[in-house]
Amino acid sequence: MHLIVGLGNPGKQYKLTRHNMGFEVVQELAEKHGMSFKSVQRFNADLAKGEMFGKEVLIALPMTYMNLSGNAVRKILDYYKIPVEKLLVVADDVAIDYGRLRLRTQGSSGGQKGLKHIEELLSTKEYSRLRVGIGDREHGDLADYVLGKLNEEERKLLPQIAKGAVEAIEIWIDKGNKEAIPFANSYTLENE
Repeated sequence: MHLIVGLGNPGKQYKLTRHNMGFEVVQELAEKHGMSFKSVQRFNADLAKGEMFGKEVLIALPMTYMNLSGNAVRKILDYYKIPVEKLLVVADDVAIDYGRLRLRTQGSSGGQKGLKHIEELLSTKEYSRLRVGIGDREHGDLADYVLGKLNEEERKLLPQIAKGAVEAIEIWIDKGNKEAIPFANSYTLENE
């Protein structure tokens, strides 16, 4: 079984904020594959189950708020006995240009508090993570920026970003990191 986790914050007020890019991407993945989410109290997460490329796939949206994402991830991995090699976490990243993707099999959290909490609870930095660039703020407070709503131009590009990220995840499920990493890391928006 593969576990795909999208990071974000629950609640309408956080929809279409930069920090919810992980939610946006994995919801698009679930929709494309006809999977629907159900709230599972045991994990404090919304889960969707299905099959892709002949493999069982679980998609999770932790409802713990970003900074405690590791709680849901740890519980799901333990319950389903999913090895960490079959985990892919999708998260936003302010250090990457808006719309760019970066897939890695290990590394630091880069200050992303959801990733940091997952690393703490898994006791490892060696798990796959797909970072979706939200661009760096030019000035002002980081929290205000990441929790801010996507502007009109960013919203227009969101379907294209989600499409590329979903494709990277599909390649990861189907063929693994070796094929998915070059695809994700070279992905560019069409108008660049």
